[in-house]
Amino acid sequence: MKTPSFVNREKELKQLIKSRQNNLRHAPAGTLTVTTIRGKTRFYRSQPGGKGLGTYLGKKDLKLVQRLAQKSYDQKVLKVAERELHAWELLAAHFPDMTAEEVYDALSPARQKYVIPIRPTDEAFQKQWESVTYEPGCFRSDVPEYYTDRGERVRSKSEQLIGSYDYLSLIRDYSEWLQVLIANCQRTGIIQNTSAPPDLLELQYDIATAVLFAWTVSEGEFDLIDEVRRRFLILLQVKTVTDVGT
Repeated sequence: MKTPSFVNREKELKQLIKSRQNNLRHAPAGTLTVTTIRGKTRFYRSQPGGKGLGTYLGKKDLKLVQRLAQKSYDQKVLKVAERELHAWELLAAHFPDMTAEEVYDALSPARQKYVIPIRPTDEAFQKQWESVTYEPGCFRSDVPEYYTDRGERVRSKSEQLIGSYDYLSLIRDYSEWLQVLIANCQRTGIIQNTSAPPDLLELQYDIATAVLFAWTVSEGEFDLIDEVRRRFLILLQVKTVTDVGT
């Protein structure tokens, strides 16, 4: 069975292998030899069947030095990536149809009622969280009234926003749809960041949480939505309209 982790890593490795193979097809012939003589670094280009260190590369050949160094690096990355992909494929061939945590989900509802799962379900955790009784503080009669979307009174607009669960939960609620959207935008080149969509989505949630915290501490000194959007664009490396054709 291919787990979500395997599927994501498999995609990353296949993309990595393809890109390194493409780089190597356009790489210059020969290999780079690096030596240190009397405290100075020297570069040589060795050719197959050649003798000695090869041809000396001076300052005017630094671009070739860079390309040869990149070629050697790409060769090593390609070799390791192919080995890792093969290891993942071997693991997938022997991996069980489900994980230990997924056994509970496979039970019938009648059996689930009498079983304590090894990890609480999302529904159980939410119920446990909501069952905790909150003792509200005292509010002066002359202060504005702010309420969350659940009717809970809080002290400020900041707490009102934080207390409204739906603000950040949208990323979680639409995670599958958002992952597909990110993947499609990656394929079309709109999103330049090639990291796995689930990882990018998790980072977006972390960014939104951090910006919300900073906005709360600063008592709303900046536009929350604009700042979250700006950081999302940086993370995803979005190609804007002005970038098209460049």
